[in-house]
Amino acid sequence: MYVFYEYTHSAKVVIVAIIIFVRSQFIRLELILSYPFWFILFCLLAGGVYAYLLYSKSTQFNETASWVKKALAVFRFVTVSILAFFLLSPFIKSAFREIEKPVVVIAVDNSQSIRNDSARVATDEIVNKVNDIKSALSSDFEVKTMAFGEGVKNNTEFTFTDKLTNISNVFDEIKTLYNGRNLGSVILVSDGIYNTGSNPLYKANDLKVPVFTVALGDTTVNTDVILSGINHNKVAYLGNSFPFEIKVDARQASGESTLLTVKEDSSVTFSRNISISGSNYHLSIPVYAEAKSKGIHRYRISLSSVKDEKNIQNNSAEIYVEVLESKQKVLILANAPNPDVAALRTVLEKSNNYDVKVANANSFTDNVSEFNLVILHQLPSSSSSNVIMEKIQKAAVPVFYIVGSQINLNAFNSLQTGVAVSQSLNKLNEVLPSANESFTLFTLNDDIFKTIITFPPLYAPFGSYKTTGEVNTLLTQKIGSVETGQPMLYFKEVNGLRNGVLFGEGFWKWRLREYADKNVTTATDELFSKIIQYLIVKDKRTPFRI
Repeated sequence: MYVFYEYTHSAKVVIVAIIIFVRSQFIRLELILSYPFWFILFCLLAGGVYAYLLYSKSTQFNETASWVKKALAVFRFVTVSILAFFLLSPFIKSAFREIEKPVVVIAVDNSQSIRNDSARVATDEIVNKVNDIKSALSSDFEVKTMAFGEGVKNNTEFTFTDKLTNISNVFDEIKTLYNGRNLGSVILVSDGIYNTGSNPLYKANDLKVPVFTVALGDTTVNTDVILSGINHNKVAYLGNSFPFEIKVDARQASGESTLLTVKEDSSVTFSRNISISGSNYHLSIPVYAEAKSKGIHRYRISLSSVKDEKNIQNNSAEIYVEVLESKQKVLILANAPNPDVAALRTVLEKSNNYDVKVANANSFTDNVSEFNLVILHQLPSSSSSNVIMEKIQKAAVPVFYIVGSQINLNAFNSLQTGVAVSQSLNKLNEVLPSANESFTLFTLNDDIFKTIITFPPLYAPFGSYKTTGEVNTLLTQKIGSVETGQPMLYFKEVNGLRNGVLFGEGFWKWRLREYADKNVTTATDELFSKIIQYLIVKDKRTPFRI
């Protein structure tokens, strides 16, 4: 392949011309001027006039020899003409070529799966064949060798010991190394089994070059019993039962039977004998376990081997389930009865993960520290006691504030939740929700966002909103068609505790509107469920956890 380069030069044209002429790959030289070519005549005329006036009219050269005088006249003529020529801004455009061999990359799978099966080609033979291919192509191509598995190595040492196979990674590496190079093709030597990375088919297409495969392994389907999948919850609650869904596959094992066993540590909690019918057998088995003690529990699921089964590595797996002591307790404290409180309670009680208690702030006497989250509706207010707010701060629990007409803004601002509101008039604004699409603390699908922005307005305090510190805003206030940018719903972490604030009362109407339009309350319920989930979950800050 010919790679063409183009250079443009100005100024020292003569020197550049000499350099280009010396190059063995020189093809052509093209002179370009910023003025018409006939202007060169003026350059020659200027040199001639200068030499004539200097040497024919001047008397200082009368005693100089004639041939010296003529030589000096010619030199002056050439020098002045060249200098005048440079005033025309000349360019020399040159083109030259270099012959570069196409690059062929041989990528060899260096994982253990290449040599795990006795029916596969011997690894020494693989190395010899790769070297033969490299020798055969080296005369016409620049051959590069890579070994890939857990990573990509640019060498020719193949150990076949990697425990992971990432085929897409080798294509990314080739694209990075040979971008802009004359890449001719890629030869992939692999058994095609990958257990990490993305689908290599899409990555191979990105290279825009042919990818040839050398397939390794035995295509014969052997007798095999496979534990193909286990679906389970990572968290369960103490005293509850929780399910596993165990998926069993079997190949070429018709008429055989295998024993499915579930063990918690060393004790068997479930077993079942499975009779296999058909050469391509699949079965999904539900299993229920009891959460009898809190902590992290290890379960080992295994299938007994069948006759003539060669691969038993896929017959077992381990899963871990963390058992929490109880359901998450949520306290809703209200300044006064309100439909918003009933709407929140309805959303929370749809989930079995929450134990909800609703109370009036002035009559509440329980221990706040027993709860995992406190939702304050219209608190702190002018009529409520400061004692309850002091208890909440001492208990160090996450708080979700719902701010409306009954809130005491001075007391609220002193809590340093991230936004301070100052108002000259004790009034409320009708504010519509506007979604912040760059919000990243948790995800809501696009349909939920599209539904939220159609909801009726809430009533938020009228005033100036000033952000103090870093906050993460999910919804902003929209007054009519004007985007104010002022926060409606935001979150902030203070001293390791997550706090949330909603400026606006009357969101009970959101559920009614959604139900009237769609006969469901999915968007409203998911919005508040995600808010509660985010606030109630504590980050595990242990540096190392197994």
